[in-house]
Amino acid sequence: MYMKYEPIVKIISGALSGPTVVICAGVHGDEPVGVLALKNVLPNLKLLRGTLVTVMANPPALAAGERFLDENLNRALTPSASSDTIEGQLALSLMPILDSADALLDIHAGMGGEPPFIICEENGFEIARRMPVSILSTGWVKAEPGSTDEYMYRQGKPAICIECGDRAEAEKMTPLAVEAIRQLLAYFGMIDGVEPGTVQQRVVAVKYPVFKKSEQFRFTRKFRGFQALKPGERIATDGAEQYCAPDYPSCIIFPWQEAPVGAEAFLVAESTDMVR
Repeated sequence: MYMKYEPIVKIISGALSGPTVVICAGVHGDEPVGVLALKNVLPNLKLLRGTLVTVMANPPALAAGERFLDENLNRALTPSASSDTIEGQLALSLMPILDSADALLDIHAGMGGEPPFIICEENGFEIARRMPVSILSTGWVKAEPGSTDEYMYRQGKPAICIECGDRAEAEKMTPLAVEAIRQLLAYFGMIDGVEPGTVQQRVVAVKYPVFKKSEQFRFTRKFRGFQALKPGERIATDGAEQYCAPDYPSCIIFPWQEAPVGAEAFLVAESTDMVR
């Protein structure tokens, strides 16, 4: 029998009209922090205005505790999305939900020892300024097409992706995800009584991803996310292929030794002097 897979969606409306905001959790099934945060927030949430749409994006992967089952859902939001895969079906259901949104918060967790950080483009900087994290990264829409934030960016809408530390520490990082939800809703006037964050934020710009081509892929040493790279240093080998750091000041993001062949093994970002 053909199984149809869909996100789990809940809608909460405020007393007054206002913006529609979407919050996604569980895009990757091994990152439950957003699901835990929504379970914490929703029971007592009363909106002053607008509409909140919460989305448990990848229920089958969450149930399995796997990042994805057929393909990365956070690369599947494209015109070529196909119902032939589980994540393709989920993407086809998710895109119309985002079409109806004025803004998005997508809650994730990292895998390379990264501290918490924000992913967004310039049209989301005002919202990102409220978030209690010290790193703001941009440039992802070029490096990672098909993601939720890239899909929103194509429509000229702000999207904030918050990476809440290590995915293995979901319960520990839940308060951060809860605060991100509160700050987003407060920015749009949907709740009150929330003071914006005052954390100074360093900005880095993603330049390019590197994909694992074979099982021979190896890092030259143990890297942690946002660790500075020495200009020209060898980062990894993949068979006969060698990957070296660029000549400009840079850092590594999401180093993933165990990445499946064809998936991103790491990204290189330019370190900037910009502080917000």
